[in-house]
Amino acid sequence: MGKEESLEYWNKRAETIGGCASMRNKNGYMPRLVDMLALEEGQTLFDMGCATGGLAVPLARAGHFVCARDFADRMIEKLQETVRSESLSIDAAVMAWEDDWDAAGIEPKSFDVAVASRSLPVKSDGVAEYLSKLDRVARVKAAVTVSASVPPAFDPRLLAHLGREVPSPRNHAEVIGALADLGRFPTIGYIPFERPMRFEDGDEALFELRRLAGREPFDAREEELFDRYAAQHFSVSELDGKTVYQLDYRIDVTWAYIEWATDGSLPA
Repeated sequence: MGKEESLEYWNKRAETIGGCASMRNKNGYMPRLVDMLALEEGQTLFDMGCATGGLAVPLARAGHFVCARDFADRMIEKLQETVRSESLSIDAAVMAWEDDWDAAGIEPKSFDVAVASRSLPVKSDGVAEYLSKLDRVARVKAAVTVSASVPPAFDPRLLAHLGREVPSPRNHAEVIGALADLGRFPTIGYIPFERPMRFEDGDEALFELRRLAGREPFDAREEELFDRYAAQHFSVSELDGKTVYQLDYRIDVTWAYIEWATDGSLPA
Protein backbone atom coordinates (compact mmCIF):
# COMPACT_ATOMS: atom_id res chain seq x y z
CA MET A 1 0.00 0.00 0.00
CA GLY A 2 1.51 3.33 -1.09
CA LYS A 3 1.59 6.36 1.19
CA GLU A 4 -1.33 8.12 -0.51
CA GLU A 5 -3.42 4.95 -0.50
CA SER A 6 -2.54 4.34 3.14
CA LEU A 7 -3.46 7.93 4.06
CA GLU A 8 -6.81 7.60 2.31
CA TYR A 9 -7.53 4.34 4.12
CA TRP A 10 -6.66 5.63 7.61
CA ASN A 11 -8.56 8.87 7.08
CA LYS A 12 -11.60 6.75 6.25
CA ARG A 13 -10.97 4.54 9.30
CA ALA A 14 -11.02 7.66 11.50
CA GLU A 15 -14.81 7.68 11.22
CA THR A 16 -15.22 4.18 12.68
CA ILE A 17 -12.12 3.50 14.80
CA GLY A 18 -12.83 2.80 18.45
CA GLY A 19 -10.83 5.66 19.96
CA CYS A 20 -11.12 6.10 23.71
CA ALA A 21 -14.13 3.75 23.80
CA SER A 22 -11.60 0.90 23.69
CA MET A 23 -10.92 1.53 27.41
CA ARG A 24 -14.30 0.05 28.35
CA ASN A 25 -13.06 -3.54 28.12
CA LYS A 26 -10.69 -3.76 31.09
CA ASN A 27 -9.05 -6.86 29.62
CA GLY A 28 -8.71 -5.27 26.18
CA TYR A 29 -5.64 -4.01 24.40
CA MET A 30 -5.66 -0.37 25.54
CA PRO A 31 -6.18 -0.89 29.30
CA ARG A 32 -3.42 -3.51 29.22
CA LEU A 33 -1.13 -1.06 27.44
CA VAL A 34 -1.85 1.68 29.99
CA ASP A 35 -1.03 -0.76 32.79
CA MET A 36 2.23 -1.80 31.14
CA LEU A 37 3.32 1.79 30.56
CA ALA A 38 2.81 2.43 34.29
CA LEU A 39 3.28 6.20 34.03
CA GLU A 40 4.19 8.00 37.23
CA GLU A 41 2.13 10.94 38.38
CA GLY A 42 2.77 14.04 36.30
CA GLN A 43 4.88 12.33 33.63
CA THR A 44 4.52 13.66 30.09
CA LEU A 45 3.99 11.41 27.07
CA PHE A 46 4.82 11.55 23.37
CA ASP A 47 2.31 9.36 21.46
CA MET A 48 3.43 8.63 17.88
CA GLY A 49 0.71 7.20 15.68
CA CYS A 50 -2.00 8.35 18.08
CA ALA A 51 -5.00 7.75 15.77
CA THR A 52 -8.13 9.26 17.34
CA GLY A 53 -6.72 9.18 20.87
CA GLY A 54 -7.28 5.67 22.19
CA LEU A 55 -4.22 6.08 24.43
CA ALA A 56 -3.83 9.87 24.58
CA VAL A 57 -7.34 10.63 25.83
CA PRO A 58 -7.45 8.33 28.90
CA LEU A 59 -3.94 9.39 29.90
CA ALA A 60 -4.83 13.08 29.58
CA ARG A 61 -7.95 12.43 31.63
CA ALA A 62 -5.67 10.90 34.26
CA GLY A 63 -3.68 14.13 34.47
CA HIS A 64 -0.81 13.58 32.02
CA PHE A 65 0.18 16.02 29.29
CA VAL A 66 0.27 14.20 25.93
CA CYS A 67 1.88 15.29 22.68
CA ALA A 68 0.01 13.26 20.04
CA ARG A 69 1.08 12.90 16.42
CA ASP A 70 -0.32 10.96 13.45
CA PHE A 71 0.18 11.16 9.70
CA ALA A 72 -3.59 10.91 9.00
CA ASP A 73 -5.12 14.39 9.18
CA ARG A 74 -8.66 13.11 9.77
CA MET A 75 -7.44 11.13 12.80
CA ILE A 76 -5.98 14.32 14.23
CA GLU A 77 -9.15 16.29 13.49
CA LYS A 78 -11.23 13.72 15.39
CA LEU A 79 -8.81 13.83 18.33
CA GLN A 80 -8.84 17.63 18.34
CA GLU A 81 -12.64 17.56 18.55
CA THR A 82 -12.37 15.46 21.72
CA VAL A 83 -9.65 17.73 23.12
CA ARG A 84 -11.84 20.80 22.63
CA SER A 85 -14.99 19.20 24.03
CA GLU A 86 -13.21 18.03 27.21
CA SER A 87 -10.48 20.72 27.51
CA LEU A 88 -7.80 18.03 27.66
CA SER A 89 -4.04 18.60 27.94
CA ILE A 90 -3.23 17.14 24.53
CA ASP A 91 -1.21 18.79 21.78
CA ALA A 92 -2.46 17.01 18.65
CA ALA A 93 -0.99 17.66 15.20
CA VAL A 94 -0.15 15.96 11.91
CA MET A 95 3.34 14.47 11.63
CA ALA A 96 4.72 11.32 9.99
CA TRP A 97 7.55 9.01 10.96
CA GLU A 98 9.49 10.15 7.89
CA ASP A 99 9.22 13.85 8.77
CA ASP A 100 11.96 15.96 10.33
CA TRP A 101 10.86 15.81 13.96
CA ASP A 102 13.21 18.58 15.09
CA ALA A 103 11.80 20.93 12.45
CA ALA A 104 8.31 19.97 13.63
CA GLY A 105 9.20 21.04 17.18
CA ILE A 106 9.74 17.57 18.66
CA GLU A 107 13.12 18.17 20.26
CA PRO A 108 15.42 15.69 22.04
CA LYS A 109 14.40 14.71 25.58
CA SER A 110 11.18 16.73 25.31
CA PHE A 111 9.01 14.19 27.14
CA ASP A 112 9.36 11.71 29.96
CA VAL A 113 8.00 8.77 27.98
CA ALA A 114 7.58 8.07 24.24
CA VAL A 115 5.38 5.35 22.81
CA ALA A 116 4.35 4.00 19.42
CA SER A 117 1.29 1.81 19.91
CA ARG A 118 0.78 -0.51 16.89
CA SER A 119 2.13 2.26 14.66
CA LEU A 120 5.79 1.38 14.01
CA PRO A 121 6.12 1.16 10.19
CA VAL A 122 6.71 -2.37 8.94
CA LYS A 123 9.53 -1.51 6.51
CA SER A 124 12.50 -3.37 7.95
CA ASP A 125 14.99 -0.93 6.42
CA GLY A 126 13.51 1.89 8.51
CA VAL A 127 12.97 0.23 11.88
CA ALA A 128 16.33 1.27 13.37
CA GLU A 129 15.82 4.89 12.28
CA TYR A 130 12.30 5.06 13.68
CA LEU A 131 13.29 3.49 17.00
CA SER A 132 16.17 5.94 17.26
CA LYS A 133 13.76 8.86 16.73
CA LEU A 134 11.45 7.59 19.45
CA ASP A 135 14.38 6.95 21.81
CA ARG A 136 15.75 10.44 21.24
CA VAL A 137 12.67 12.35 22.41
CA ALA A 138 12.17 10.47 25.72
CA ARG A 139 13.96 11.36 28.96
CA VAL A 140 13.05 8.21 30.89
CA LYS A 141 11.80 5.39 28.70
CA ALA A 142 10.23 4.48 25.38
CA ALA A 143 8.00 1.63 24.25
CA VAL A 144 6.53 0.14 21.09
CA THR A 145 3.99 -2.57 20.40
CA VAL A 146 4.51 -4.75 17.33
CA SER A 147 2.80 -7.91 16.15
CA ALA A 148 4.24 -11.13 17.56
CA SER A 149 1.77 -13.33 15.66
CA VAL A 150 0.61 -13.46 12.04
CA PRO A 151 0.57 -9.76 11.06
CA PRO A 152 -2.78 -8.13 11.85
CA ALA A 153 -3.14 -7.09 8.20
CA PHE A 154 -3.92 -10.73 7.33
CA ASP A 155 -6.53 -13.34 8.16
CA PRO A 156 -4.74 -16.73 8.08
CA ARG A 157 -8.00 -18.65 7.79
CA LEU A 158 -9.07 -16.66 4.72
CA LEU A 159 -5.60 -16.96 3.16
CA ALA A 160 -5.65 -20.73 3.57
CA HIS A 161 -9.10 -20.88 1.96
CA LEU A 162 -7.83 -18.92 -1.04
CA GLY A 163 -4.69 -21.03 -1.29
CA ARG A 164 -2.47 -18.07 -0.55
CA GLU A 165 0.65 -18.23 1.58
CA VAL A 166 0.19 -17.29 5.22
CA PRO A 167 2.93 -14.78 6.14
CA SER A 168 5.27 -15.48 9.02
CA PRO A 169 4.79 -13.59 12.26
CA ARG A 170 6.46 -10.21 12.26
CA ASN A 171 9.87 -10.82 13.71
CA HIS A 172 9.90 -8.64 16.81
CA ALA A 173 13.43 -9.90 17.34
CA GLU A 174 14.27 -7.37 14.62
CA VAL A 175 13.12 -4.59 16.94
CA ILE A 176 15.11 -6.06 19.81
CA GLY A 177 18.19 -6.32 17.59
CA ALA A 178 17.86 -2.71 16.48
CA LEU A 179 17.59 -1.64 20.12
CA ALA A 180 20.71 -3.64 20.96
CA ASP A 181 22.54 -1.68 18.25
CA LEU A 182 21.38 1.48 20.03
CA GLY A 183 22.80 0.18 23.32
CA ARG A 184 19.38 -0.41 24.85
CA PHE A 185 18.17 -3.32 27.01
CA PRO A 186 14.48 -3.97 26.38
CA THR A 187 11.91 -5.79 28.47
CA ILE A 188 9.07 -7.64 26.71
CA GLY A 189 5.47 -8.41 27.56
CA TYR A 190 2.57 -9.66 25.47
CA ILE A 191 -0.97 -8.40 24.88
CA PRO A 192 -3.53 -10.76 23.33
CA PHE A 193 -6.08 -8.99 21.16
CA GLU A 194 -9.14 -9.96 19.14
CA ARG A 195 -9.42 -8.01 15.90
CA PRO A 196 -12.96 -6.56 15.75
CA MET A 197 -14.81 -7.63 12.61
CA ARG A 198 -18.27 -6.16 13.18
CA PHE A 199 -19.70 -3.62 10.75
CA GLU A 200 -22.93 -1.72 10.16
CA ASP A 201 -22.40 -1.64 6.40
CA GLY A 202 -22.19 -4.75 4.21
CA ASP A 203 -19.88 -3.14 1.65
CA GLU A 204 -17.48 -2.05 4.40
CA ALA A 205 -17.53 -5.57 5.85
CA LEU A 206 -16.55 -7.09 2.48
CA PHE A 207 -13.90 -4.39 1.91
CA GLU A 208 -12.25 -5.00 5.28
CA LEU A 209 -12.28 -8.77 4.85
CA ARG A 210 -10.83 -8.46 1.35
CA ARG A 211 -7.95 -6.38 2.76
CA LEU A 212 -7.03 -9.27 5.04
CA ALA A 213 -6.23 -11.41 1.99
CA GLY A 214 -3.23 -9.25 1.09
CA ARG A 215 -2.46 -6.61 -1.50
CA GLU A 216 -2.46 -8.79 -4.60
CA PRO A 217 -5.69 -8.52 -6.64
CA PHE A 218 -7.89 -11.59 -6.88
CA ASP A 219 -7.93 -13.74 -9.98
CA ALA A 220 -11.25 -15.20 -11.16
CA ARG A 221 -10.88 -18.36 -9.06
CA GLU A 222 -10.04 -16.39 -5.90
CA GLU A 223 -12.92 -13.99 -6.53
CA GLU A 224 -15.36 -16.89 -6.58
CA LEU A 225 -13.77 -18.46 -3.49
CA PHE A 226 -13.90 -15.15 -1.62
CA ASP A 227 -17.56 -14.53 -2.41
CA ARG A 228 -18.44 -18.02 -1.18
CA TYR A 229 -16.32 -17.56 1.95
CA ALA A 230 -17.87 -14.19 2.84
CA ALA A 231 -21.39 -15.54 2.34
CA GLN A 232 -20.58 -18.48 4.62
CA HIS A 233 -18.82 -16.61 7.43
CA PHE A 234 -20.53 -13.21 7.70
CA SER A 235 -23.67 -13.36 9.80
CA VAL A 236 -26.26 -10.59 9.67
CA SER A 237 -28.17 -9.65 12.81
CA GLU A 238 -29.88 -6.77 14.58
CA LEU A 239 -28.11 -4.98 17.43
CA ASP A 240 -29.61 -1.93 19.14
CA GLY A 241 -31.94 -1.44 16.19
CA LYS A 242 -29.11 -1.56 13.63
CA THR A 243 -28.14 -4.19 11.08
CA VAL A 244 -24.76 -5.69 11.98
CA TYR A 245 -22.43 -7.78 9.79
CA GLN A 246 -20.02 -9.92 11.81
CA LEU A 247 -17.58 -12.75 11.15
CA ASP A 248 -18.55 -16.02 12.81
CA TYR A 249 -15.02 -16.68 14.09
CA ARG A 250 -12.28 -14.78 15.95
CA ILE A 251 -9.18 -13.23 14.43
CA ASP A 252 -6.63 -13.25 17.24
CA VAL A 253 -3.49 -11.14 17.28
CA THR A 254 -0.72 -11.14 19.87
CA TRP A 255 1.11 -7.86 20.34
CA ALA A 256 4.60 -7.70 21.80
CA TYR A 257 5.10 -4.80 24.23
CA ILE A 258 8.76 -3.76 24.09
CA GLU A 259 10.01 -1.14 26.57
CA TRP A 260 13.48 0.24 27.25
CA ALA A 261 15.19 2.91 29.33
CA THR A 262 16.47 5.66 27.05
CA ASP A 263 19.61 6.28 29.13
CA GLY A 264 20.89 2.80 28.28
CA SER A 265 20.47 1.42 31.80
CA LEU A 266 19.48 -2.17 32.54
CA PRO A 267 15.85 -2.97 33.42
CA ALA A 268 15.05 -2.51 37.10
